[in-house]
Amino acid sequence: MSTLPRKSTSERPANLTLGKKDLPDLTDLRGGNWFTARDGWEIYWKAWKPETTVVANVIAVHGFGEHINRYDPLFSFFASKGIAVRGIDQRGHGRTHFKNLERGSLQGYMGTFKNTFEDLLQLNEMDIGGLPKKGEVPTFVFGHSMGGLISLSLVNLHAQRIPNFRGIVVQAPCIRTARSFPSLVSSTISTLGTSFFPRYQAPSGAMELNNILDPSLHEEYSKDPYNHNFMTIRLLRDFITYGRKVEDTASTFSHPLLLYHSRTDKLTSCEASELFIKNSIADDKTVKFFDNARHELHFESELRDQIATDYAEWILARSTATPPLPAKTPAGALPATVEVVTQETVVTPVSTDVDTKSPDVDADATKKPAADVEATADAVPAVPAKEINESKVVPSTVEEPVDKLEAKDLPQIPVESS
Repeated sequence: MSTLPRKSTSERPANLTLGKKDLPDLTDLRGGNWFTARDGWEIYWKAWKPETTVVANVIAVHGFGEHINRYDPLFSFFASKGIAVRGIDQRGHGRTHFKNLERGSLQGYMGTFKNTFEDLLQLNEMDIGGLPKKGEVPTFVFGHSMGGLISLSLVNLHAQRIPNFRGIVVQAPCIRTARSFPSLVSSTISTLGTSFFPRYQAPSGAMELNNILDPSLHEEYSKDPYNHNFMTIRLLRDFITYGRKVEDTASTFSHPLLLYHSRTDKLTSCEASELFIKNSIADDKTVKFFDNARHELHFESELRDQIATDYAEWILARSTATPPLPAKTPAGALPATVEVVTQETVVTPVSTDVDTKSPDVDADATKKPAADVEATADAVPAVPAKEINESKVVPSTVEEPVDKLEAKDLPQIPVESS
């Protein structure tokens, strides 16, 4: 049985005509609303509310160049399982960008990640009708891509400010981009992004990278007026700075964690995710690495239903008073139970000089065996578990060779329709 719609949720208001001066209709809030941030910015937010008893609360963080309503199919599914979700359009993104043009909003410019942390924490503190108050139910953080990096950083720095925090779900987190930057380029970007040209903006096309596997979704994404394709120097600086912090503090990361990533992801580094998981000291870390899948796993036609179910089951299992957690995993090792998921559709793998292939990890003790799942036309075929070969884990000192930095080397974002 299919759990999620087969289409993405790109938006194009009916009254939007083409032209650089035309703006989306901000009166159509898709069930969301605005709150005023502590520094005066108007932030778009939305909540997905269960019709039954709320058993968990999720703070959701979208990725680069998109907006929170693209996750409507996934978060509506969460709500159907009793999981409430609240999220924002980050600064420089979605409706929040267009609402704050008079304040100097620039697509792809978020100020700093610190602004985003405060906006998310303020959202979690809000009393929303029909939802439990802050801390009354277990709270989780969910993030994809850039949102995964922000989520890991938020938990690293401010977990104590999230009452009843129980864990984090990250999908393809941008701990590092698939193509690494030379150290000299990184330091130059950090300097320029802080002191000289933080708001310098440049387009960055990514449709050629096919980060969404289904070709029909490429067109929908590009037509969505709330998506954009702009990178700024300051945002690139935060990608580099906070990504390094996440890597450097992995040995102190002890929170329950679920991480899914494709090994053929051409935008974010699966190798960096694997090393982070290996170095984390969390007792409870659950991981799956996928073959032949693209960046946005939650839109993969062969995987999306099972992924949504996996995420929901993981959250629900850790929302109980005594969650059935896996055995402790020592630092410097991946969890013992591993699984690899392979799609029939083959995509070109990211080239690497070192074999980094490593099976998936699914240590959720509450997951039903594949034999107990009734097979349907939409079911994801079960893949038997395998044991990981840790000798194939790439040391943190190994990097892919990087050519001279050009415009095409910037993190790539799908191009906006004009």
